[in-house]
Amino acid sequence: MPSLLEDLPPELLGHLVSYIEEAQTLLSLALSCTKLHGFVERDGYRIFVQCRYPPPIPPFWRDATHALTALSGAWERKSLIPRYIEPPRHAITPRKPDPGRRARSQTMGYQPVIDSHETWIGSDWTARREAVSWGAGADLILRVKWMGPDIEQEWQRAPRGRTTCFDQHHHKSRWWRISEPSFVDGRDDITTIRLLRHEQKPSCDSEYIVIGRASGRLDMISIHHEVQRSRKIEARFETNGQNVRSASVNTAMPPLLAACLGDRTIAIYSISTTDHGPTKPLGSIQFDSLESPCRLWSTVFLRQDRLAVSLGPHVEPIRIFNVRPDAIPKEDIRRFHFAKSHYGEHVQERPTTAYPLAPLPRSSCSCESEGDLFLSGGYDDFMISDPLLRT
Repeated sequence: MPSLLEDLPPELLGHLVSYIEEAQTLLSLALSCTKLHGFVERDGYRIFVQCRYPPPIPPFWRDATHALTALSGAWERKSLIPRYIEPPRHAITPRKPDPGRRARSQTMGYQPVIDSHETWIGSDWTARREAVSWGAGADLILRVKWMGPDIEQEWQRAPRGRTTCFDQHHHKSRWWRISEPSFVDGRDDITTIRLLRHEQKPSCDSEYIVIGRASGRLDMISIHHEVQRSRKIEARFETNGQNVRSASVNTAMPPLLAACLGDRTIAIYSISTTDHGPTKPLGSIQFDSLESPCRLWSTVFLRQDRLAVSLGPHVEPIRIFNVRPDAIPKEDIRRFHFAKSHYGEHVQERPTTAYPLAPLPRSSCSCESEGDLFLSGGYDDFMISDPLLRT
């Protein structure tokens, strides 16, 4: 029977590493002897990362261990430095005020919408591409940033005075403003944005963006990374003129799109770039039984086949549905109610409203499976839903 830690088989060592809570402990294990150093470098960092952080994570396990534990520590200590990003003047020409682009009366208040994602594109932890997009009234702003050793070499080779596409960290950036003359501020404001992830995009050289508008337009456009004026409408989704309140894209292949249309409808679409003409929904979830002034506010996929919907004012402002391309549900599988008023010994539920919804990864809590935990922002306060959604 082995008497030393280094004599244990790799299977038992891996099981022990899964219980290590700090990266410093793993590093100390690697420094104890040559054999354990080889195990940690080969398998230890990978096991440590995969047991604590949600995928996808590139296979640079040592760098990932140091970077992700440092980021987690910063969140725990709340030692974060917020920064704002603003299009530089040389990248985007500000649009001149045009009275003809404004609605005679503002049809809706400004709703800030933003989405982003990051993709590793090289053989190094720092080699990545970041895309962030947001709505500016009826216009769309997109920034794509590249970083890594290859970008650092490109910055060094750039002639002096021609490095305007690089920032102070030597990261390369490109900006786009998507504006259409026919769109009117207030009437055609962007109400939702969803960027397709790397594995979902038909081409790695473009960004694919689902855009919903207050006027009822729901499109998916593509923007090529190397062409400044390259906007192309890849798909147009049929909404029957209902305003788009929110939308969500799941992680399936091909992905599903859930859109909140008007006050009573959730439409489910299959995202494809091969369809000709408007894409009709696979089905819809109707909320005709809701009484005014209750309305739908947002929807989000918690996992590939689980959809959360927020509404209100209602005593049950959050509904959960199981959704598949071949089975669009008519009834929910779970409802949440939060607001209660206490009158002596009597407890009375009162209507409230839930607005944003955001799924949390399984590693954030001791959940049974993906999609069991999410955050919701209510009218009265900030709420965390029941972490166990057993079906």
